[in-house]
Parts: sequence; C-alpha cells; structure tokens
Amino acid sequence: MKFRPFLSRARLAACAATSALLLLAACGGGGGAPESSQPPPVADQSPRPLAVTGTVTGFGSVIIDGVRYDDTGTAVKVDDGSDAGTSVPVADLKLGMTVDAQVEAGKLTRVTVLAAIAGPVSRVDLAGSSFTVYGQVVKVATSGATPTLFEGVANLAGLLAGDVVEVHGSVDDSRAIVASRVERRPRGAATGAVRIGGAVTSLDPA
Repeated sequence: MKFRPFLSRARLAACAATSALLLLAACGGGGGAPESSQPPPVADQSPRPLAVTGTVTGFGSVIIDGVRYDDTGTAVKVDDGSDAGTSVPVADLKLGMTVDAQVEAGKLTRVTVLAAIAGPVSRVDLAGSSFTVYGQVVKVATSGATPTLFEGVANLAGLLAGDVVEVHGSVDDSRAIVASRVERRPRGAATGAVRIGGAVTSLDPA
C-alpha cells in the first residue's frame, strides 16, 4: 500500500486565515474593498503529489477551502458508488461541493466529487434548521461566513418530505452532516449509490 503525502486542513486553514487578515488590513472605513480584490493564496508548488479534501469555495481556476489550484487538464469525476465513477467537465464543479483532489506542482490532476448523502427527505425541522435523509440528520447554516448553498429550492423552508436531495458537507461531533450545499432533484429522480463512511456505533451479529 502506498501512502500519499497530503496537504493538511491546518495548512489550508492557515492560508485562508492569512488571506482574511490581509483583506481586513486593506479595508478602510466606508464600504471597503470587495472580497475579489484580494486573490486567494496559491497552492504549494511542490512537485510531490499531495492529497487534498475540502469544499469548493471559488473559481477562476478551482479554489478549495480558500486555496487556488490550477485546473488546466484536470480530470473530474463524480463518485456515484461505482468503481469508475462518472467523468464530467471541470465546469460541472459547483460552490459548496465536497471534493477529494490530487495536486502536483500546484496543479489539480484529479478531482472526485464526494456527496455526503443523497436520497429522499423524510423530515424537515425548520426550528432546528435541519432535515433528515435515511435517518441521517443534516444541519443547515443560515448565517455566518459559510451559509449553506441551495440549488433547486431557495432555502430549507422550500424542502418537503419526499423531495430527493444531494447533500455535500462534513460531519460534526454530534454525527450530523453540516451541509455546505444542498441540491434538490426532480421527484422520482434516481440518486444512484453514495459511499458513506463513519464510526460503527451499533452492531447486531444476528
């Protein structure tokens, strides 16, 4: 088994924090400079392969967790549960998608789109800013720096039991998915297979 070196989340967070501090320093009173006036940090140019897992936060190349990567010649596929996945163009990447990527010399050589879960909504809890898919609680952020992005529906209030959704996000300490992106699909649409991972909390050998 070969282990790939990886670009840690701590390093990505540090890069993003540095960019944020530079932006604050550049802004005076009044309206301040637009966020786009401060380009995000560029990826490590090391020739050794790096593994990056994170959220798509921008474009103009592809920006993952605040770090810009050259997407020239990048191969993109969607993990649909099959071994090969489905190949798609770079243009199919969207804000809020969670991805697993390989980087060489600052360039994305491979990106795999990894949805956290996909399926029918069984319950919507507006008071708790959450909904449930296959028994899995999905939390929605309505404020802060990274609110949940919706497609096919305006917001959580537009979701109904029975709606088919694809959710991107990360798992928090309560084992709920904190959604970065929620896409509602047409009713009756096939969701395909979705790989899931986590800690086994209950087992019935019988």
